[in-house]
Amino acid sequence: MTPIEIEQSKAIDSLKDLVGGAEAYSELITWAKDGLKEVEINSFNNSVGSSNPKVSQLAIAGLLARFVLANGRPPYLTTGNAPPVDVYVTKEEITRAMRDPRYAKDSVYRNAVIEKVQRS
Repeated sequence: MTPIEIEQSKAIDSLKDLVGGAEAYSELITWAKDGLKEVEINSFNNSVGSSNPKVSQLAIAGLLARFVLANGRPPYLTTGNAPPVDVYVTKEEITRAMRDPRYAKDSVYRNAVIEKVQRS
């Protein structure tokens, strides 16, 4: 593999890790093929194929949220993989966390919110 191919492979693995690894990602994508409209699938594919990793991450987080709404559980529960990385999906979630009184007073809580924002 060339250095570029190695970096691309690492980037793809990193995106799959957002939902718990390759098997969980595969389950998520299989569900999407059956559960989404063609235009939604095309939009997802365009976003995941973006050169901006944050756009790809947001698309995967959104698809994961839809999966959970439809199935009541994340896909990794059936594969035994580790849980997905904890991220904020909406700006409202971030705002709610920052308005929490602990954000101003508790450095541990504040740092946890900041780290979660950076992952989002």
